[in-house]
Amino acid sequence: MRSLMIIGLALIAFNVNALSIQAGVKAPAMLGMNITGNAGTWTGFFYGGGLAVDIDYLTLTKDMSLSGEAWGMFTLDRYALPPDLFVPGAYQQYYSIRWGVLAKFHFFRHAYAGIGPTFVTHMAGTYGDADTERAFIAANLGTDAFLTAAGGYAFPVFGAFTIPVEIQFDWGPGITGAVPISCSINAGFAYVFKL
Repeated sequence: MRSLMIIGLALIAFNVNALSIQAGVKAPAMLGMNITGNAGTWTGFFYGGGLAVDIDYLTLTKDMSLSGEAWGMFTLDRYALPPDLFVPGAYQQYYSIRWGVLAKFHFFRHAYAGIGPTFVTHMAGTYGDADTERAFIAANLGTDAFLTAAGGYAFPVFGAFTIPVEIQFDWGPGITGAVPISCSINAGFAYVFKL
């Protein structure tokens, strides 16, 4: 089974000194999925939603930040059963719960003398996208409005070290009426980039 998914994340962010807490809704959507076997090909439709909470902390004494995200998601997949097995157009329900954690680590360098490091809300996106981060810096670095709102600015010299981990549990009725249960753990990646 292979699936192609797009995950969007809407966040509402709050800053309390150097602590940033972001809560939002994950909105996954499946572009397409096919399961091909002796029983024929099934086409899947994916419905789901979830809650994400991102907590970021930038130390006041060292140029680094620690960031983590915990999230959960419930999905409902509907598979069109092959007409040679059941009534054409029949559906079977497949339920799954996904949850995971995301850890980030940033090195920062002070941009202005005398101004302490300030965590920039959603600066690099939840997954630390390098292009987003560079664009944010280019658009906001040194502007009066930004300095007034953020109280200073510190930007990363060596991007982010990111370790996303996803644990997924699935269960649902099988073709024979049994209830298969599966669990998968998807390890993430790490990268470092220099601005």
